[in-house]
Amino acid sequence: MKNTKNLLKETFASIPNVFAYREVRFHVYHALQKLETLEKRETVKRSQAEKQKLEEEEKKKSQNWMPPIYQSPSQVQQTLDILDRMIAEEKKVIEDIHAKKIKGQVVQPEDDDEDDNLQTFHG
Repeated sequence: MKNTKNLLKETFASIPNVFAYREVRFHVYHALQKLETLEKRETVKRSQAEKQKLEEEEKKKSQNWMPPIYQSPSQVQQTLDILDRMIAEEKKVIEDIHAKKIKGQVVQPEDDDEDDNLQTFHG
């Protein structure tokens, strides 16, 4: 654009200021004016696009960050269902422990690791 604008300015300056070239000067000047108007519009559009982009980035920053798995509603619901099942299983275990305590039975925690029960003897 700047190159075209410079060419038009040079062309306008090189046209003799004679009555015979008056119409040519008018058209070159008019083209130069239209080019400047177009540049202004593009500058405004560019600045609006940049402003909108900045606003979108600020909006994204202000929102709570969530990992990608939680960003789509179907995956969120699936994850919530899994968590609900896990919570229900844990509640059942807790209720069983309370029931055994009420009956007077000794409740021993279940060991997943058998290595915890091994003892070493030092002599």
